[in-house]
Amino acid sequence: MESLKLLIDSIAHTLAAIANFTILLGLFIYVYSLLGMQFFSAKIKFNEIDQYDLENGKSPRGNFDTLLNAIISIFIILVGDNWNLFMYDGI
Repeated sequence: MESLKLLIDSIAHTLAAIANFTILLGLFIYVYSLLGMQFFSAKIKFNEIDQYDLENGKSPRGNFDTLLNAIISIFIILVGDNWNLFMYDGI
């Protein structure tokens, strides 16, 4: 029982230590999502044959049109999972 108590205490101490980092990371993601919405909202749209078309096109999967999509896009870019897809859509 003593080793279990020690393990639970160390987990609780670790969670308390990373709380500030988690809040800072959330603020970072939120600010850059708003910045991405300001710069890129409704400016990247493609038609059926993947040509740039703002009037009749649809936004790609990763976009900054809404806050939720912007947060997901920033998270994917931070994690590094297929970030080059966002880059190629922007080019």
